[in-house]
Amino acid sequence: MIPAANLWFKGQKNLLLLEIDGDLVRAIHLLFVCVIVLLLITRASVNKLLDRTSMNRRAFLHMTSAGVIAGAFSSPLSAKDKSAASFTESEEIKGAVVLCNHWTECGIGGAFPGGEINHRWYASCYSTVFNLEQSRRWLALDNRNRFCHELDMYFLPALEKEDPRYLASVVETLQSGRLELVGGSFGQAESQVFGWESALRQLSLGQLTAQNYVGKSIDTYLVEEQSYYSQLPQILKLTGFKYASLQFQNSGTPDELGVDLIWWKGPDGSRILTVPNHAGLIGCYKQWSAEPYRTALERMKPYKSPLIFQWLELWVPGMDWGASVAPYKEAIDWAAAQGLKQMTLTEYIEWAGSRSEPGEVVLKMDHSNYDNNFYQGGWGYENERQARLCNQCESLLLSAESLAALAAEKTWKQKLEQATADGWPRLLISQNHDAYLAGSILFFLDGAKSYQSELTMKQCRLIRDSLQKEIGLNAPVQPGPFKLFNPCLWPVTAPVMLEIDEWADLGQSYRISGLSPADMIVAPAFRSDSGRITTNPIMVSLPALGSIDVQLQKADGPAISGRLEQLSTPDHGQSWRVENNAFRGITFGPLSGSWKQTGLFFYDHPNTNIEALHTDLAKAPVQIEKKSVHPSGETVVWKKELMRIKEAEEPALRLAGFAFAGRAGIDLAEFRFRLESTIRFETGPRPDETWNFPLRLGDTPKAIYADSPFAEEQRQADRFYCSRYIRFEMPDRDILWCTSQNTLFRNLDQRERGLFDCKVLDFAFNGVTQWGFRFYSAEKITPADSIRLAESFHRQFIPLPADSPSRMDLGLFCEQKEIVLFHLMPSSHSSGVLVRTCNVSSQAVTAQFEMSQKLKTVTRVDLLANVMQDDLERHGHGWTHRYRPWEIATFELHI
Repeated sequence: MIPAANLWFKGQKNLLLLEIDGDLVRAIHLLFVCVIVLLLITRASVNKLLDRTSMNRRAFLHMTSAGVIAGAFSSPLSAKDKSAASFTESEEIKGAVVLCNHWTECGIGGAFPGGEINHRWYASCYSTVFNLEQSRRWLALDNRNRFCHELDMYFLPALEKEDPRYLASVVETLQSGRLELVGGSFGQAESQVFGWESALRQLSLGQLTAQNYVGKSIDTYLVEEQSYYSQLPQILKLTGFKYASLQFQNSGTPDELGVDLIWWKGPDGSRILTVPNHAGLIGCYKQWSAEPYRTALERMKPYKSPLIFQWLELWVPGMDWGASVAPYKEAIDWAAAQGLKQMTLTEYIEWAGSRSEPGEVVLKMDHSNYDNNFYQGGWGYENERQARLCNQCESLLLSAESLAALAAEKTWKQKLEQATADGWPRLLISQNHDAYLAGSILFFLDGAKSYQSELTMKQCRLIRDSLQKEIGLNAPVQPGPFKLFNPCLWPVTAPVMLEIDEWADLGQSYRISGLSPADMIVAPAFRSDSGRITTNPIMVSLPALGSIDVQLQKADGPAISGRLEQLSTPDHGQSWRVENNAFRGITFGPLSGSWKQTGLFFYDHPNTNIEALHTDLAKAPVQIEKKSVHPSGETVVWKKELMRIKEAEEPALRLAGFAFAGRAGIDLAEFRFRLESTIRFETGPRPDETWNFPLRLGDTPKAIYADSPFAEEQRQADRFYCSRYIRFEMPDRDILWCTSQNTLFRNLDQRERGLFDCKVLDFAFNGVTQWGFRFYSAEKITPADSIRLAESFHRQFIPLPADSPSRMDLGLFCEQKEIVLFHLMPSSHSSGVLVRTCNVSSQAVTAQFEMSQKLKTVTRVDLLANVMQDDLERHGHGWTHRYRPWEIATFELHI
């Protein structure tokens, strides 16, 4: 729905474009009246923002859950719909210069929170205000100047809290059409390394925030630093973007294309008009010379609409890349003399699009530049730990949303909705690329000097505390009753390792009753990320969104043990095999890499009191600590003490491992690793060597597939990554590899047939971190099977309080296996729910949905909950939808 104020502005624009047939006096008089009216309205809009009761941060966060996104924001400001239409036909434009500044308030902005600008001291948002003010100063120099900012949309509520008057002045400048916000995500995440749903929320919450504060959606998506994946055309269209640009200084964009514009086509067939990566991209480090512009224009001679895209990073005074537009002015002036006009990014795309007929292009992930140290933490630290934590919190939020959608008791529902509304924005900023890629860089956290990585740690801790401690979702269990809940919209059989609210492993055992077919005895097997003990795995089956009542008691007898028959090791515990037909010929491990201690403070510690030191992981001796044979499967726990100090029983550096083999209707194997370090060390030799987990398949796969949000592609590159899984199609079976956090995979087939590895740690570290992998083997694993299995590895069964209220049973089901019922969440209407679905196949599918509940209405909505289709074909308690290949469809149901 277009706000009434926007309709008014459109009417004024149409009025000004009318042909005026009267004499010159009448024309001038009409123009004068219109200008006065527009000035009055603009001033009224600014005053409206200043007079509006300022939202505190918590109030803002509570308005941002996907379940309440429709109508969540009120009183939007109206922004003018300025575009290239304002250019006159008499101007001979030979090309464009777009100045685009990249910055983020929630990430690197936290390194520079305080400072003085225009005689005002900023306790927060200093660097962001500095960026904005430099662009406004540039615009003040010449009415022909233009500027774009690629900022996280989080900056809007942050700036409103710090200085609402300045925010009002920025909105006024945006209304002029000479300053544009591009990009549009809420937290500038590396969306391809986190969960599928997070990728959607970054864009939907970003657009809703822009609508609230600026009065309009962001028109043009910029690939950002660095969020690129193949489903973006569809997702961008579903979140209100008109255009896209893949011009980006740093790594992660596709290979160059020698054209001005393309119709970027996604796997579902959606298209979005896009500036591809091409020769016109000028990095911010190319300064004080027009030569880069000359070279770029020479390469763009065949282009109909050449674009100089000047990337800027306006760091604060004294920092990288300068702090103004001055280093680029010589080149900009030279370009103007050649007939190039400054434009905003949207102005350029609309101007260039009117002059050409762009071709349709499908972009492949293999042709993007991600296989380098820069992308996977090449100048940062501990990013694997952060990705794991973000993935865990995303899964917890999804579980809470599904519970809220099903909640029958009002108070319980409100608690869940408030917690998820508060949690999602926190998660999205914790996924910021600076925290992920540059975790060691300075960050002021609540006024205390800290590191970028701690942004993730703090926000994720707040999310977990809210849902675990205050509501009881996925809290460590104690002896007594509790419920075990499946948050997935499909039946799941999977191994469960209960986290016990106990820190000591003293050889105790526990009885779990309520499981089918009989009670089970379990014992501590490993430790959770928090350090509490976790039990050996037990296989549990639960229906979609279903639960069972379980009782935990301390037991007198030992857990079942016996002789291993499935798990074996050819090298004394360094690597492992599963001795069954499903995993025959496959070797898991050994974890490889080396390390070197570094100084924790200002100098290197001598550590002359070393008793044992093993710097090569693959050569460090293994100690088998536990073996367990259980009806659910076999478990082995081992450890490597990499550094020991004389007369100290506790190691300085320890690596623990866990191996499990079982069957859940499909054969599976699971491996976990836990690193505990009291020293600071770095992987070495730097910068190339990392710690890796190898997989030896024994033969070369026929095909390899890796997923990205809501899609998968065949991968032929030697280096690639995934979001949730990779799948190997072998001559006689399929192998699915699920990761607990995204990581870089390497195909080393040229060294050994079927040899792959993935990175688990790089650069420097101290503290505690974990990794986890699960493997499935079957004759055939489809793309839809792959995401269900991989997502259930993340969205695992969670304990609920025994007295948690009852839930509604939707009985939602789709017969067509290609259709994945991905997520269930509340809608903005009390009687409604939203269900996210996707056709996870390359074929069109007509899907029939059935429910056990009586369905009043069903509509198809976009990712902002705007109605797209309200005439869906109905039948009984269900409906029918015709899916395009890889189509994402969200339905709002009223029951």
